[in-house]
Amino acid sequence: MGWRTVVVSNNCKLSFKNDYLVIRNEELKMIYLPEIETIIIENGMISITSYLINEIAQRKINLIFCDEKNNPSCELLPYYGSFNTSKKIANQIKWKNKEKVWQSIVKNKIHNQAMLLKKVGIGEYVKLIEYEDQVKLNDISNCEGHAAKLYFSLLF
Repeated sequence: MGWRTVVVSNNCKLSFKNDYLVIRNEELKMIYLPEIETIIIENGMISITSYLINEIAQRKINLIFCDEKNNPSCELLPYYGSFNTSKKIANQIKWKNKEKVWQSIVKNKIHNQAMLLKKVGIGEYVKLIEYEDQVKLNDISNCEGHAAKLYFSLLF
């Protein structure tokens, strides 16, 4: 599992050679692929070989493309993230209480947002805790949306 995040922002060509990400521009840089967790492409003038894209997908390295404002616009996701992906999907389809799982995911998301606000010293995180307690099955009251609106306005 990699640990590096590689941000590519200058015009260049990205390719693969002997287990390395090769970055060609004015100078040549090589980064060992097994060390990489995420590659962020911030420039529309970067070319990338299809062979490298395939290697990135097989190694489950995140590849994120950004728009002209440097906001993430898309991400490369491999079809098969593990050896038994199809079995996992089939099991998830059979789940009886999907609503409870979704409720738990939404509650945890709101809770994590609240804890981040608390960590950075924003006292209004308590309101997010209230939203967390109000999440119902299928989030019929849209607590996730209300919490996200509050979270991002407080954070930024």
